[in-house]
Amino acid sequence: QAWLEHAIDPVHAFRFARTISELDHSILIISRQSPPQMESNYDIDLKHYRWLSETQHERTLEPSLETIRRTVDEFADAHRKSILVIEGIEYLSGIHGEQRVIEMIRSIVDQTRVNGNVLLITSNLEAFSRHQRSRLEREFTGLESDQIQTWLLDIELLQEHPFFMDSD
Repeated sequence: QAWLEHAIDPVHAFRFARTISELDHSILIISRQSPPQMESNYDIDLKHYRWLSETQHERTLEPSLETIRRTVDEFADAHRKSILVIEGIEYLSGIHGEQRVIEMIRSIVDQTRVNGNVLLITSNLEAFSRHQRSRLEREFTGLESDQIQTWLLDIELLQEHPFFMDSD
């Protein structure tokens, strides 16, 4: 599964991530939100989190596409049936350009699908040109904030999703 949520505020994606981590599934969150914000606003355990920033902090992930890609690859190799949440791709496109960011995202989507993992990207899609937004949206299944809220209202129903089922 590769989902794209158009949202200015990633609150629902982060609540989803916290819930998934509480269900003992491997998760990695890459975000522009600072570590104190993640802890206080979303109650996210920082061991599951990397901060896209050039500011020095133990959770900092340098915003280079190569570093991000290496971090995602290492996480995917170490954790099967994992969930990756990325917020802040509009920030990355401001640094590296829309084209390069979308190419990196496309490659992460392919890796996610091959490995049977889940990828959730939350972004303000208005930050992208119409052409690049269309390219980005074609790679994903659209996900509305309302759907995430519905999942969070019924955790037992969420756990019945095939992703959470143990396979024989």
